[in-house]
Amino acid sequence: MTDVPRDKQLRIVFFLETMALGGSEVQACDVGLRLARRGHKVSFACFSMKGPLAESVREVQTKVFPLRSLMSLEACVQLKAFVTYLRRERVDVVHAHDLYSNLFAVPAARLARVPVVVSSRRDLSNWSWYTPRRRGILRYVQERGTHVLANAEAIKRNLVEQDGFYPGGIAVIHNSIDIQRFQTPPSPRHKVIPGAPPGEKWIVLVGNMNSVYRHGSESFKGHLDLVRAATIVCAKAPYARFVLVGDGGVRGAIEEAAQQAGLTGKFSFLGLRRDIPELLSCCDIAVLPSHAEGLPNALLEYMAASLPIVATNVGGIPEVVEHDRTGLLVPPRSPDALAAAILRLIADEELATRLARGARRRAEEFSFDRQLCALETLYRSPSSHMRGRGASLRRLAFSKMMPDQR
Repeated sequence: MTDVPRDKQLRIVFFLETMALGGSEVQACDVGLRLARRGHKVSFACFSMKGPLAESVREVQTKVFPLRSLMSLEACVQLKAFVTYLRRERVDVVHAHDLYSNLFAVPAARLARVPVVVSSRRDLSNWSWYTPRRRGILRYVQERGTHVLANAEAIKRNLVEQDGFYPGGIAVIHNSIDIQRFQTPPSPRHKVIPGAPPGEKWIVLVGNMNSVYRHGSESFKGHLDLVRAATIVCAKAPYARFVLVGDGGVRGAIEEAAQQAGLTGKFSFLGLRRDIPELLSCCDIAVLPSHAEGLPNALLEYMAASLPIVATNVGGIPEVVEHDRTGLLVPPRSPDALAAAILRLIADEELATRLARGARRRAEEFSFDRQLCALETLYRSPSSHMRGRGASLRRLAFSKMMPDQR
């Protein structure tokens, strides 16, 4: 990888809420480390360094600004500390990567007069936090920065149509995947699931088991749809096994649903894992039955691992998966359609092989070099964001007069 000339090097701060093992966090750490290796001075800042990814960023500077609530005196203290840090380090770019880092880091960066302030949206704003009033506050904060970054065109459309953002201030840069990590020979299955019978077809879903609804029990990744689809699949293909990778607050509900469906022996829950390439090398089919998505890392990982894919036609997924060429697309919340697509791949090995090859070729278009070049251009580009700010402020003022619909 070519080093950046000294006069082009930037001092960049990536702000994350935590170092948890999530899609945004993994992508940010990978990108930040690669920018550092290109010659930029990159540091990571967060509210807590606890999490599996903390060790992976030790080669660069890390700073912790401990904070449990943005609505506290502690937040003012940490905000002042972060502003002081940015001024002392003469930072060129602050890039906030998730919801709470947007709300904290963008105002601090503006107070510190950081030249480039990038906030991020990586979901369709469909979980319980996003009440109309909070969406208005978040929009106001993000418009104080110089750029809003989305990882899918679907997210950009949502921001413009639902939140009234000025489209010229939103950049879209897709996620990236390290294809070389997924060029691995198949791992022995008995090391993944001891005692699993030979000859099984393994259908894998990689996704956190969290709910978008307050006090809800349904995963937005569609795990319960997969359980319902599995009853159909296993009736016709009893040698199918469903391998679920991930964890979260609704895992218990998913396990209970599988048990009530009589599928306990057909589902394997592996929890959070760091050996995703090795796990995927054991599998035959990959699924992503999400109800809403930006551009999920799991999808790129499936493609890099040369797996035939069944995914729902939502959010940014169709920006990556072309039906019947790089995977099969099905409607969301449709277990019947999901089951039919899985059974089609089980029955037609030629189709599965063709889609897997198409997926692999498509994954090659999502290289880190492409993303790094796009980010460097963004970090050096003047903002056109201000041109849309007046209209957005008028919309915000109107929204404050409206009741807070929850």
